Amino acid sequence: MTLTAPLSLLRRASNGADRLVALATLAGIGVSAHLLWGAPGAEAAVYRDNHLVATLPLDRDAALEVAGRLGPVRIETHGGQARLLEHRSARMIGTRTGWIGSSGRVAVCVPCGVLVKITGNAATRGADDPNAFDAIAQ
Repeated sequence: MTLTAPLSLLRRASNGADRLVALATLAGIGVSAHLLWGAPGAEAAVYRDNHLVATLPLDRDAALEVAGRLGPVRIETHGGQARLLEHRSARMIGTRTGWIGSSGRVAVCVPCGVLVKITGNAATRGADDPNAFDAIAQ
């Protein structure tokens, strides 16, 4: 069976408007996926009690240890992503977040007071600006 048979059947079973709706739906799914997962980030900003303590570029491997409230918290970057490793947090939610690499993604250990946020590059400028608009309504 070749690919032409299903395409021929699709052409006979649909008209131009059907195909246009299908294309618009696929385009909407693509845009939604891009907005949901975001663009790749450029840096991992590390905060301790809402104060920026370090910025790690995501284009090279690095490790940093931050003194959290409950003990040391390790932040690693590898392959364009970053992760947070806590060792004394009760629920380990920050560690369970895993590797994050898209602009705007956050891994946080609230008991330790440590937050890692992926910040974007020029292509995503404005997404990380706290003063940027979320939406404009009239």
